[in-house]
Amino acid sequence: MLNPGIPLIAPIAVLQLIAQAGGLNTFANRKRIFILRGSKGDLQRLKFNYSSAIHGDVNQNIDLQPGDTVIVP
Repeated sequence: MLNPGIPLIAPIAVLQLIAQAGGLNTFANRKRIFILRGSKGDLQRLKFNYSSAIHGDVNQNIDLQPGDTVIVP
């Protein structure tokens, strides 16, 4: 499980954030990670497939924005 509350001090992509947080544990669902972006009235849920990203799918490695929340089920 990722540590909550890692502040963004520079542009960072999801894979970098996961690495900074110490990686995923054995039970993390690597294909169903998602990013919550926006506010209550305009909340987006962006899908992120860790398995695809580490195998070279550059479209999966989303650049995070301040206020984004990464959810790892």
